[in-house]
Amino acid sequence: MSVRLVQGCISMFIQMLSLKYFSLMIYALVMNLQPLISVFLGVTFLKEKLAWREALLMGVSLIAVLLVVLGANPSANPDDQAGTEWWMWVILFMNPILKSVGTISLRTVKKMHESVVSCWLNLAQMLIYVPVTYIMGKDLTIVTNFNGVDWILLLCVGSLAILA
Repeated sequence: MSVRLVQGCISMFIQMLSLKYFSLMIYALVMNLQPLISVFLGVTFLKEKLAWREALLMGVSLIAVLLVVLGANPSANPDDQAGTEWWMWVILFMNPILKSVGTISLRTVKKMHESVVSCWLNLAQMLIYVPVTYIMGKDLTIVTNFNGVDWILLLCVGSLAILA
């Protein structure tokens, strides 16, 4: 479970960093590689079986995503050229890899339900990112701007997430 907690916290940081430097389209396309990576890790480490047609379709999907990602304008902000630096691309492609490792690690821990791990992950992220927010000179005043409808919607989303 500790692997999943560390992976989740690092993945959240990478997500926020990636969305700062890349467009949402590029981020979403790269994140769509997660199922492909999860299947690859499952075949490699968990010895799952994969038909040749499925492997062929995975290869075609991978090539299609790479062509779109590498051919698009990567920067979310046209004035910001940091999105085109190689280290940002490495960080961007690390996120689906980290999420896939988390998925595979959950499959190896059969005695613990995913909801328990998600609860601990959310608590760990809250304990880490609230202090980080204040350290970075920001605050949580956005919560004071919520009106009644915002709070109701927030409670509905949270309840539906728990029930799902």
